[in-house]
Amino acid sequence: MDNTENPIVDFNAVRVHFEIIGERENNKYHVTVKKAKTEHPEFNGWLSKDEILSKIQEWTDQGCTIWIGINDMEEGNDSNDGVTRLCTLFFDIDAKRANKEKPATKEEKLEALQGASKLREYIEQKYNARGFIASSGNGAHLLFPLPCFPLPSERFRKEINEKVRNFSKRTAKEAGVEVDNTFDLRRVSTLIGTFNQKIKDMPLETRWISDFYYPNNLEKTFEIIKTARESNRTLLKAILDEPLEETTRSPVTIQPDTDFTPEAKAKLDELRKKNPKLDALLNKNICIEKEPETITQPCNYKYKSRSEAEEALLVLLVYYGFTKTQIYKIMENSQIGKWNERDDKYRELSYNKAVEYCTQHKAELLAEQQAQTPKPAPVENPLKEGEDPLEVLLKPVRRKVL
Repeated sequence: MDNTENPIVDFNAVRVHFEIIGERENNKYHVTVKKAKTEHPEFNGWLSKDEILSKIQEWTDQGCTIWIGINDMEEGNDSNDGVTRLCTLFFDIDAKRANKEKPATKEEKLEALQGASKLREYIEQKYNARGFIASSGNGAHLLFPLPCFPLPSERFRKEINEKVRNFSKRTAKEAGVEVDNTFDLRRVSTLIGTFNQKIKDMPLETRWISDFYYPNNLEKTFEIIKTARESNRTLLKAILDEPLEETTRSPVTIQPDTDFTPEAKAKLDELRKKNPKLDALLNKNICIEKEPETITQPCNYKYKSRSEAEEALLVLLVYYGFTKTQIYKIMENSQIGKWNERDDKYRELSYNKAVEYCTQHKAELLAEQQAQTPKPAPVENPLKEGEDPLEVLLKPVRRKVL
């Protein structure tokens, strides 16, 4: 149903959009709110899901279009360098309008939706994936929810951004579908369920195509999305394995050398919390086949020798972007390997082997870090038995109006 004369937000559709793009580590989403024909946005910042839900009808009534970031971002940094996790593969298929000041015709919208459907079918068949289509008012959006993949350093963010670009362009070309050519990690999309109001005084409804969206059964819809996210691991791996152009490939060794500062220590402490393998290696909570005493306790990480375990630790430290001096300092305090027993030549050789390994096996390391990242605890359903989700979501808005 088109409510363009009196635009009423579809709150259930909005909640589905949140589910597709995934939870945020700090529960803050990047949101941009802007009126048509204005230079500056009404709002550009980070809000929680509840804060957004409480404001979107008011923004809609003010004639604003609402965009939301498709990936997780550092609060205060809406550039590609600020994207901390890859959570969504996104395609924007615009309707081919002769006059951009007028809404797309039904035929033009249908052509865009058919293009989105063709691209979705191609990706789903090739990568055993599942994607979801929405009408964006003047075209179509195609979103594939991914297992949120951590991007721990700016260098890797640049590299993954290039991989996403290359993968998206290549895939759309292979499918024979013309798409918008903006594929950056920082990309935002219209918040589905709100209104596309880029043409002044002409609000256009956005909605999910109903092959998966059950407005009266969000639990079923969310389960479909959850299953899709798990199924799309193969798609994620394909993105990570996408080759880079030689001119854009970033060698591991370009990191400028700096001392082991308090900031570097804080970074290490935070990474130890996020990656249990890194913490286990630093604490020597591992099993080493040549040291039977280490096998008396159950453990998750097994190595043939101290040297192998030591090299695994070095690889992780290089991968996470620590400088050579910082790595040497960290290794001095490690409890595994022969680092403190051998000479500088041994240390140099071991460090260079780790750098070479990272250069040759970036995709495998990225996939391993995804597997190591603890999954967030499931979110409990806040609704009581028998409650109407739409009524619950509208309460804050109605209280504000009354």
